Amino acid sequence: MKRLFPIIFLIILCIPIVQPMFSKGYFSMHDDTQIARVIVMGKALRNGQFPVRWVSDLGYGYGYPLYNFYGPLPYYIGGSLYAAGVNGLTSTKAIMALGMIFSALTMYFLVRTLFGHSSGVIAGLLYAYAPYHAVQLYVRGALGELWAYALLPLLFLGVFLYADVNRRKHGVWFGAFGLAGIILSHTITGYVTVVFYLIALSLYSLLLLLRKKFHVSFIIYHLSLLLVGLGLSAFFWLP
Repeated sequence: MKRLFPIIFLIILCIPIVQPMFSKGYFSMHDDTQIARVIVMGKALRNGQFPVRWVSDLGYGYGYPLYNFYGPLPYYIGGSLYAAGVNGLTSTKAIMALGMIFSALTMYFLVRTLFGHSSGVIAGLLYAYAPYHAVQLYVRGALGELWAYALLPLLFLGVFLYADVNRRKHGVWFGAFGLAGIILSHTITGYVTVVFYLIALSLYSLLLLLRKKFHVSFIIYHLSLLLVGLGLSAFFWLP
């Protein structure tokens, strides 16, 4: 229960962020097609399509290969709710609220691993309340980008866990799930993240070589994380 208390406490503190989701109706945003994307995803899932690539009701009724290039991860969750009988508006609000709360939790787990529970709660709260998160959700309506930033701390957690020999196997999976989630949530952010990861890995490896502190385990760990993350998301980016 002691381990769950900071998580529950953090979720409670995040309620004011998502309070507008509990009100009736919808609110205007730049990208106001989120409900439509959730509904067409739900219909595709009901029809047994997986992974979902082609949606039937867009493209002026002719259909559209939306999820061949548009990050599908949050819409899989919202679409699953819609396919289960939840209406489109509620399903959309649910994944918006989950994206905000999930960002607080992932940052909590990252900072808790490095500095302890109290620091994790503070960092998670600051991350969730960051103005850019509010702009993403309530102004731009950038649902995919919101989820990508929520998964970014998992990637950093995987990177930092290399320093803990006993938890390296877990670190690879945390980082890989984070990277795959970023790619599947927001395509551009995913590609940029992979490029920066490779550049940072190359430069740091060169620095270790110059200082004669380079270990083969270092490059194996990070390449494993990268390959597993790309492999988990290959059904989306490879085609």
